[in-house]
Amino acid sequence: MQRSSLLEMIGRLTAEEAEKFEEFLKSPYFNKNSSLIRMFMIIRKTDHVTDNAELKKENIWSKLYPDKPYNYGTMKNLIHEMNQLCLKFVCLEELENSRHTANVLTVSALSSRNAGKALKSKLNQIEKTFLNKSFRDLDYVLSDYYLEMSKIFWTKWFHQKTYQLKRPSEKDFLAGSATTVYSFLLYLFKLTNNIRVQSYDYNYTLEKNLVINFLLEVGPEKIEKILSMVKEISAKDYKALNVFWKMCKSQLTKPSVELYLDFKDSLSVNASLFCKNDLEDLLNCLVTTLFRLDEAVINKYRQRIEIFDIMIANKIFVRPGMHLPVHLFNLYVWNLFNLSDFEGIQKFTDKYAGRLYHDKKQNSLEFSDTCLLIGNCDFEKALEKLTKINYDYAAMKIYVKHLKAICYYELNDYSAFIYENDSLKSFLRSNLKVNEYVKNNLKNHFRFTGKLFHLRSTSDAAEFRLLKDEITSHTANESSWLIRKVNELNPHRTRRPKR
Repeated sequence: MQRSSLLEMIGRLTAEEAEKFEEFLKSPYFNKNSSLIRMFMIIRKTDHVTDNAELKKENIWSKLYPDKPYNYGTMKNLIHEMNQLCLKFVCLEELENSRHTANVLTVSALSSRNAGKALKSKLNQIEKTFLNKSFRDLDYVLSDYYLEMSKIFWTKWFHQKTYQLKRPSEKDFLAGSATTVYSFLLYLFKLTNNIRVQSYDYNYTLEKNLVINFLLEVGPEKIEKILSMVKEISAKDYKALNVFWKMCKSQLTKPSVELYLDFKDSLSVNASLFCKNDLEDLLNCLVTTLFRLDEAVINKYRQRIEIFDIMIANKIFVRPGMHLPVHLFNLYVWNLFNLSDFEGIQKFTDKYAGRLYHDKKQNSLEFSDTCLLIGNCDFEKALEKLTKINYDYAAMKIYVKHLKAICYYELNDYSAFIYENDSLKSFLRSNLKVNEYVKNNLKNHFRFTGKLFHLRSTSDAAEFRLLKDEITSHTANESSWLIRKVNELNPHRTRRPKR
C-alpha cells in the first residue's frame, strides 16, 4: 500500500489513541462495518505501518477475505470509510481537548433546539467557570477566550430574542459586541507578530499584506481611541488588550527602542495578568520586536538574556517534564558568549543539557564547549570542536562562521581567515533563507576582523581611531569581542607579549 493519508494518520496515533480508536470503531453509533474493525487490527499489528511492505492493499485484502479474489472497488471503499472515520476520530479528540469550542457548540445546539432550561444551566456553568476567574487561570489563549465568550453572549441574546417574550438582555447585547471587538483586535495584533517573523525567515515583503495594511490604514490614534472606550467598560480587559497593542505597535511602525521598551515595561508590569500560553506568546513577540532594532542603539544580547530569564522564572523557556528545544539552548549560549559571560555558559549548560533531546544533545554540547574553549583562550582546540558540529539549521552555520573568524584571528592565521572569508560569499548566496540583517551582521564581523588583522601589523594611531569608531558605532554591546580586540590594539596602551 502506498504511503496514504490513512496510513499516515494511523501511524501518528499514540498507543493510547490507538486503543481509543479501536473502541471508537467498535461503537455501532460510529461504525457498523465489522470489516473495518478487522482491517484496523491488521494494520495495527504490523509495526512501522508507513513503510512495511505487508501493508499493500492486496495483502490486507487476503487477510480480510482469505477466500475471495481481490476486488479493487470494495477495497477502495473500505479505505475511504476508514479514512473518514479516522478523520472524525481525530476531530472528536481535538474537540475533547478544546473545552471552549465544545462550550460554544453545546450552547448553540441547545439554543437551536429551544432547550431553555438546559441552556440556562449550561450558560450559568460557563459564566461561573470563566467569567469570575482571572485570565491567568485560563488553559488556552485570551483571543480564543474572547471569541468563545462573544459567541456565547450572542447565542444567549438571540435565544432570548427568538424564544422569549421579554426584552432581550442589553447587558448580553453589549458584552457580545465588546468581546467580538476584543477577539478581533487580539487576533490582528498577534498576526502582526507572526507576519513579521515569517517575513524575516523567508524574506517576504509586506507591501501587499492585508493585515499590515489594514492596521496602518486604521492607524494608532483610532485604535487607541477604541482602547480608551474599553478602559471605561473594563479595566482588566483594557490592561490585557493594551499590552498586546503595545506589542503590535512596536512591530507595525519603524523599529524604535522607545516602543520596544514601552512594550517590555507594560508586559513586565502586567505579566501576572496572563496565562502561561499568552505570556509565552508575548515574550516571544518581545524577542521579535527586539530583533528589528539596530544593534548600535541597544544591547540586544543583554536584552535577550533578560527576556529568556523571565521565561525561565515562569517555567516557559523549558516546560516542566518537557525537552528544551535545541535552538533555544544554542541561542541562550550564543547570547552569553557575545556578553563574554563564560561562567554563565557553564552554569546554563550544566543545568539544561540534560533537558535536550538525546539525538540533538551532542551537537549543542560541542557548541557550548567551543564557546568555553574560546573563553579559556584555547583556540586550536576550539577549531577542532567546530569541525565536529553538524549544521542542523541555518543559525548554527552562522554561529560557526563567527567563531572560526575569531579563532583564526586569535591564532594570527591570516591565510585560514582569508580562505574562510572567500567562502563567505558563496555561503551567503546559497543560504537564501538567512535574512538580510543576519547576513550583514556576519559580513561586518568578517570585515572588521580583516581590519583588525591589518591594524595588528601596522599599529597606526589614526587607523586605530577610525576602526574603533566604526566598530563601536555598530554595537551597543560593550562586551563585544570586536570592541575588546580593537582596544587591545590601542597604540597608546602597554602592549601585551605575543603568544
